Amino acid sequence: MDLNKLKNLSLKKRISLNLSVFIFFIGLILYYVVFPSMQDILNIRDQIDAQRADLEAKYQKSRSLKRLTSNLKKIELQFDRLDQIFINENRALEFITTLEGVANKNHLQEKINMDSFDNVKSDKEFKRMPLKILTDGNFMDQVHYLAGLESLNYYINIKSLEFTAISRDAGGRPGDVEMVLTAETYWK
Repeated sequence: MDLNKLKNLSLKKRISLNLSVFIFFIGLILYYVVFPSMQDILNIRDQIDAQRADLEAKYQKSRSLKRLTSNLKKIELQFDRLDQIFINENRALEFITTLEGVANKNHLQEKINMDSFDNVKSDKEFKRMPLKILTDGNFMDQVHYLAGLESLNYYINIKSLEFTAISRDAGGRPGDVEMVLTAETYWK
């Protein structure tokens, strides 16, 4: 290309030519540099959004896991307590001794009638054994005895409760009553 011919062009044509060349180079820069860079930036933004969503999901999962772990610890404590409610078959003597201790503490005479383990109703997890307790003594002592039974760790489901006054002819003191308590206990 001859530069002298360019110098001979009118000012208007030179400006148009310079503007055309400038626009051409800007177009090349846009096509080969800016547009690919924009595409890379958009791809990176999509990857960042995907990672952000993944991290948020993992964070929510970890919070849920922490909450679940905390709830599990609370449940385990209650499970241990629930496990204590059932009476171990091998500790029947301990259970009877505990009942006698509550009666002695409340100055009562006590008789305990229980079936053998062969005759009890059995579920998959536990056995229900009927229990009958007969006590003689002062009425208020009987009430304290019932409160003592209620405070035991064992689950004793009272089915019926009968009070009968003991007459003086039968050797009773004023205020003495006989209590017949029918209940169910739960054994494992």
